Amino acid sequence: MRYRPPAVAAVTAVTVLVAVGLCRAQAPDVVLANEQVLVRRLILEPGATTPKHTHDHDHITVPLGGGKIAVVAPDGVEQRQTVADGAIRFVPSGVTHTLRNLGDAVFRAVTIDLLAPQTGARNRCGALVAGQKADCPDKGAAASPKKKGDTMVPQMETDQTLMSLLTLAPGASHAFKPAASSPLVVALQGTSATAVVELTLAGGAVGRGERPIEGGDALCPPPRTGVTLNNTGPTFARFIVVAFTR
Repeated sequence: MRYRPPAVAAVTAVTVLVAVGLCRAQAPDVVLANEQVLVRRLILEPGATTPKHTHDHDHITVPLGGGKIAVVAPDGVEQRQTVADGAIRFVPSGVTHTLRNLGDAVFRAVTIDLLAPQTGARNRCGALVAGQKADCPDKGAAASPKKKGDTMVPQMETDQTLMSLLTLAPGASHAFKPAASSPLVVALQGTSATAVVELTLAGGAVGRGERPIEGGDALCPPPRTGVTLNNTGPTFARFIVVAFTR
């Protein structure tokens, strides 16, 4: 039994290659870190248990594939869960627990720590906030997000951020226009796509780069950078998109 603890990676150089926005880890559990988020990959072998830990920030958890886990409270009370691939979950700060993999396969997930304090958490088309009804602006897209080539469905929001699920049909693309605060994009299990980034350099020149992005990878483009995601795979590609509204 083996638990592979996540680590932290810092985002440093701002070059055209980094502007492509794909932050690959130097270690297998590291995804990226910047002033807004800390993204980590959890890998838990069958039967393995994480150390007891406390989450200092509100965070989002997304399984990369399904599995069965036990969430153990500090008093030893155990809650067994069957989690579905890509089932987004919002966890408020201050939670202390351990996790144990009850399945026969390796359990993988991505956690996104929101480093700024979050207020006013509320559901949109998802059911991420316990005890709240959904408030979905496009119920048709939420019920059948794969009917269009490019569908962005808001899942939940706070006063500071908006979390959405982006689905791209095979061959479809989605463009993010340059903005003062670029969104975080995390690819879900089964995604095979490319990220094309254009960055305006000093003197007005435009730098352009392209890199592959697959499940568990994250995009971290600098501010005022244009990004286009292209689904190059044979199946639907899915991404968690975190937009920073404040």
